[in-house]
Order: sequence, then structure tokens, then C-alpha cells
Amino acid sequence: MRLRALLLFCGVAALNDADADLIEAAGEGSVEGVLQALAHGANVNTRSSTGAETPLHLSGIACSKPVIQALLAAGADVNAHTAAGDAMSMTPLHWFVNMNPCDEEAVSLLLDAGADLDLHNSEGQTPLDMVAKITTRAHIAELLRMHAREVKWLKGEL
Repeated sequence: MRLRALLLFCGVAALNDADADLIEAAGEGSVEGVLQALAHGANVNTRSSTGAETPLHLSGIACSKPVIQALLAAGADVNAHTAAGDAMSMTPLHWFVNMNPCDEEAVSLLLDAGADLDLHNSEGQTPLDMVAKITTRAHIAELLRMHAREVKWLKGEL
């Protein structure tokens, strides 16, 4: 319920109930809630009235793999940027590489779904730029480097 109060404070009240339920369920890591909201017509790429995070961004809070998979299967935009400003115009990949509960498997789900490693936030940073500064996340930085090499190899750039 604290998340619901925060969402209301941030302007989510302007959303329909299914969209608000989807945002809340994604942030709480409730796959049942996500599936129910989608079944009730929630827009998988909905945003708060402030234009900030999508449910996929917020799924990084709890980092529930089933929630991430459900959102991706429903067509979540893996490269959606948050609104510029406090959120720094970040993609879900930017969020995930910085979220402590998000591990290599969660980041890999985004990469496998087509997350673009070269997208920049409003400060000009890619996800790799951001995670490279966090010494406790070196394993995530290495995962991004390996994925970048694979993409270049597939494109014939190596």
C-alpha cells in the first residue's frame, strides 16, 4: 500500500485502474497482479501522468524474473526512456544495471529482448557507462561487454 500512496502522490491517479494496478504489481514483483491487470486491459507501456517510468522500469525494484518475462511477453518496450529530469531519461536497462536486486539473469532478459546497449540517458551515459562506476556490479559490467561483443560479431563488425 505504500507504493500505491507514492504512485498517487506522483500522479498515477490519472491512470485507469488497470494501468495503476499494473504499475503497482510490477513494482511489487507480483506476477499474478501483472497478469490480472493485463487481462483487464492495462497498457503494458503505460506511464504515470508525469510521463516517468513504465511497468518494465518499475519491475527492477523487486526484480522478479516472472514479472519481467510477463511484461516482455506482453510487448513491453525494452528501450523506453523515462521522462528527462530526476529520472535522467533512462531505459529499463539503465535501471536494472543500477538496481541491487537485479542480477545477471534479469539483465540478460532485457538484453535477449533487444535492449539497446548504445542508448544514452540525459547525462550522455550508456548502461555500461553507469555500471562501470559501481565496483560491486563488475559482474553486470562484464555481462554487458560480452553482449556488446556478440552483437558486433553478429553484425560482422569483428
